[in-house]
Amino acid sequence: MGGVLPSARSVSPALLARRMDEASRDYGYDHESDEASSLTEVASELRGREGEDAGEQPELRFIQHRFWRRHDAQLVEERQRLQVGVPILLRLRIGPPDEA
Repeated sequence: MGGVLPSARSVSPALLARRMDEASRDYGYDHESDEASSLTEVASELRGREGEDAGEQPELRFIQHRFWRRHDAQLVEERQRLQVGVPILLRLRIGPPDEA
């Protein structure tokens, strides 16, 4: 089976439930506590694998933004709120954080 499996978070709950239901035909059901224990073990295994995958992730990126509006023919940074109908200039930066 090799290869990288998708994170459980990227699979729809309905699809995950359907696949679990299909797989349940391959094992016997004895007690509800056994099922709960199995789910705990699955969650633990997923966390371990996701932790391994996290080490392979590319460098983190950050989103930084600033809003500017016109006031008396000049651009003024808007730090409090945006108003409906008032044009703004959005400066958006995606990458490593600014080194100020």
